[in-house]
Amino acid sequence: MKKLLWCVLLLSALFLCLTSCNQESEETERCNHILTEVKEIKTATCTEEGKTRGRCTVCRKFIYGSIPKIPHEVTVSAAQKATCVTDGLGEGKSCAMCGKVFKYREVTPATGHAVTKGKDACVICNATPSEGLAYALSADGAYYTVKGMGTCQDTDLWIPTTYNGIPVKEIDIYAFRGCETLQSVVIPTSIVNIQTSAFQDCTELKTLIIGKRSSLRSIGSYAFSNTDITGCRIPYGVRFLGENAFRECHSLLSVEFGKMSGLQRISDYAFYGCENLWKVTLHDYLKSIGEYAFSNCQALSDIAFPKKLTVIEACAFMNCDGLEKLVISGKIERVGENAFKDCDGLLSVTVSNGVKSLGGSAFRECQNLKNVKIAGSVKIIRGGTFAGCKNLEKVILKRGVEKIEKYAFLGCGKVIALGLPRSIKTIEGYAFSKCGVMTVHYGGGKWMWDMIDIDQGTKTEFPYAEFKYNSRLR
Repeated sequence: MKKLLWCVLLLSALFLCLTSCNQESEETERCNHILTEVKEIKTATCTEEGKTRGRCTVCRKFIYGSIPKIPHEVTVSAAQKATCVTDGLGEGKSCAMCGKVFKYREVTPATGHAVTKGKDACVICNATPSEGLAYALSADGAYYTVKGMGTCQDTDLWIPTTYNGIPVKEIDIYAFRGCETLQSVVIPTSIVNIQTSAFQDCTELKTLIIGKRSSLRSIGSYAFSNTDITGCRIPYGVRFLGENAFRECHSLLSVEFGKMSGLQRISDYAFYGCENLWKVTLHDYLKSIGEYAFSNCQALSDIAFPKKLTVIEACAFMNCDGLEKLVISGKIERVGENAFKDCDGLLSVTVSNGVKSLGGSAFRECQNLKNVKIAGSVKIIRGGTFAGCKNLEKVILKRGVEKIEKYAFLGCGKVIALGLPRSIKTIEGYAFSKCGVMTVHYGGGKWMWDMIDIDQGTKTEFPYAEFKYNSRLR
């Protein structure tokens, strides 16, 4: 009896508490607040609103308000003309406070030195090839390799074409690594191979000059990583580009590959972390892009895939926030796992007919992605492919898609239109978990829908969905 009495008393107290809270809430909502002691508790910036807090003299509650964002403070970077040893830069516009770029600067390659026949000095700037460099003669005596700075103190390095009348064909491993005084380097037409880490950590190196008629065939791993170069033109003769070759070149703005280049693969991490790289011109004969090749290139706003490209490997463009519209052509057979994960600026994705495989989590957590269209040549939508794309609104899977794996669209809370083809045979568990209320356009009749192997957990994910049978979402 005592236990029952205690239960009644507790329930009564809880009821009174809830009633009191509701009354206070209603009174607060009805109150025409008169605020005193209003203070700014968070300063507004050009990227975030500010906040205020004040106390109401009537209801005595703390009332919070917002302060609008302040305008961006736009500064203009004046255009600069190219010289023999410095790249030209077009006009740029950015915010002085948050760093947001409104206009990226076009890079005009440095002109390089102009030399007339029979003379060593440049006819424009009067510079001469660098002297005092350390060399090593090859075993057969056919060419020299540059070993390092030697006694040379030039900040604008001009590697000569010949030494003692013999061609200079190679820059050795670690030759200039960590040389913080270098500001520019001219690679002569005679150089065939730039070896591993040749210019790595030359943090003041701003200009890399490789002539159009270069004999260069190979650029080794880490060759120019962590340098300050602004532009890079890779000549058509290059057949090998090593891993991490231009990794974390934070000032790099543009990369251009020679149109008739024989380079078939961009190696892993080649341009990883070049966060200001906004313009990449790929050549027609490229066949694959390696893992993390352009990952964390956050300024990259557009990429045109070459006609012969067949593979985009795992994480190749992960965290490229500047990408907005992506069309993956039918020549690309395989897109690796996490290839475009965390590309928060991406708005639409079109996967064309011919693409055979999208790796798991390929577009995971692309926060602003709204529209997706996938061709029927992609038979399976892998687990987590679009998981976490919280603003995804419209998904069209074309006829030919047969299976949707677990968690494929997990957490896509705003999906309102889903087009599924009659070719669908299997929908695994939690494929659409935590998705919003949607209209499902199914290409077949209800009897066909009932024959699909749908996990019981997935069936419960469509409780409020409106089904339209024999319907095609466009």
